[in-house]
Amino acid sequence: MEKQPKLPKNIFELLNKKPLTDNESKTGDEIVCEHFNYSNRSESIIIKNFKVHIKSGQKKALVGTSGCRRATTIQLAEHFYDVNAGRLLIDSKDIRSLN
Repeated sequence: MEKQPKLPKNIFELLNKKPLTDNESKTGDEIVCEHFNYSNRSESIIIKNFKVHIKSGQKKALVGTSGCRRATTIQLAEHFYDVNAGRLLIDSKDIRSLN
């Protein structure tokens, strides 16, 4: 029988655990949102002139009330949707050129 890994006693033990691999890039990878707009209908802009610059290793939080489009912003970064204007860059590449 295969030995199961030991589960952490609490969430803080899990959060403080060092990763098995070094995920931090030494090249300064970054995510840049340059004043992009997104609308689900042509007449209604949902996100307008949003701009953020996140370098590798940085942590940022999207904070706001219910319905303020936090999830939509993350989904745009994951390329579930295309931006209508501006651009979203990951490692200096426009996400529309990635697949």
